[in-house]
Amino acid sequence: MSKFKLFTSLAAFAFVLLAVGSPAEAQRNNGTIYLCVNATNGQLRAVNNANECKKHEVTIVWNTKVLKGDKGDPGPTGPTGRQGPTGLQGPKGDTGAIGPPGTAGQSVTVIDVPPGANCSTGGLMLTDVSGNHFICNGVPGPEGDPGAVGNPGQSPVVTAEAGGANCVYGGLKITSASGVNYVCNGAPGTSGGGASEIYYTKTRVAGFNGDLVPASGGFIEMATLSLPEGSYLVTARAGLRYLPGAGVTDPSSIVCKLSDGTLSQEIRPLFTSPRPPGTSDFVVSATLPMTFGPGGGTARWACSAQPNDIQHALISSNNHLQIWAIRASALHIQ
Repeated sequence: MSKFKLFTSLAAFAFVLLAVGSPAEAQRNNGTIYLCVNATNGQLRAVNNANECKKHEVTIVWNTKVLKGDKGDPGPTGPTGRQGPTGLQGPKGDTGAIGPPGTAGQSVTVIDVPPGANCSTGGLMLTDVSGNHFICNGVPGPEGDPGAVGNPGQSPVVTAEAGGANCVYGGLKITSASGVNYVCNGAPGTSGGGASEIYYTKTRVAGFNGDLVPASGGFIEMATLSLPEGSYLVTARAGLRYLPGAGVTDPSSIVCKLSDGTLSQEIRPLFTSPRPPGTSDFVVSATLPMTFGPGGGTARWACSAQPNDIQHALISSNNHLQIWAIRASALHIQ
């Protein structure tokens, strides 16, 4: 028998046997069927194991169970599934515990700083909890154009004011460029022997002859007023006259000072005008608050003329030389 025929017969017999084989036989041999096929005539017989086949027989082993193969390669990734609906919001959690108090803040302080490394033209330094901060002045701008010439000033004119609507107990009327003001006397005291509230003099100091242009120059003291301890409003006034001086017309200036002899209580009004060719009169006045300690003090009224020569002669008449003082407690400004 040829090999092709033999194997064909064997296959046919195997399938027939598989179809009609005893299930009990397969179970007894753990699902395996053993066949011995005669290689000469093609006869076959079932056995319990492969060792029972003879030399002239071909052993066929048939397992009725399905064998598990090797794990295959992963398949391609499938498409992304559709997103599901958003779930319901959960309940609000409990409030956490209060944290510890923070560090105390620092109030901002502001001080002036002079010109230097931080501000070349000076400025302000602000200090807060974060440190120092600077606000600097700008660079000074160029000098502006001169302003228009102001209106000439007006020396105050002081006259006595009788008792009436302006001052119930009388006083002084002061007229200046700013208008009319009144310095009124206070009401009379109820006790006798009290100190006077107004002090006044128009007496020249000894040795003053009215000439303001001595050969030595400097200030010429014209009048003084002694005052007791207290605070006062002191006013002085001088009426001056230019005398003819051979047609001289160059500018001249007059500086007067009302003081107690110290710079701390002093005022210096200045009068400047061209020297007129003929006789000319003008007035210089000053008002200054003064305070004197125990023992009182003296208010002094002096003037100086420039240039100091006989061609610019100035005189002061006795009728236009005055000093008066009002005690501060008696002042009543309307």
